[in-house]
Amino acid sequence: DEEMVSKVLSRGLRRLGYRVVTHNDSRNALNDFVATPEIFDVLVTDQIMPHMSGVRLTRRIHDVRPDLPVILLTGFRDSFNEQQAREAGIGEFLLKPSSHRDLAELIDRVVLRQGESRA
Repeated sequence: DEEMVSKVLSRGLRRLGYRVVTHNDSRNALNDFVATPEIFDVLVTDQIMPHMSGVRLTRRIHDVRPDLPVILLTGFRDSFNEQQAREAGIGEFLLKPSSHRDLAELIDRVVLRQGESRA
């Protein structure tokens, strides 16, 4: 996401006890993920980013780890096709502006649901 938005959200999530890895370039995010896919519990991505959309990033991430839950943040509901996003593996959507607490609640639900599906 934009640097300012990602800083605010990541700072808030860290205060709530989350470990957060932040990238403002989708290519760097993908490279970091590919190097260590096992350390991630969830991907939170914006839809509109330089170099690669959130839907495209999700497809690339799922080439490596198809079970990783994905949350798509967007300020524009019509910036993506929901059916295509779901087919790419995006399970949840959060409209901006949203607080870090809103995001934390959604992360908890997604990760809990993921854990239940593995049991």
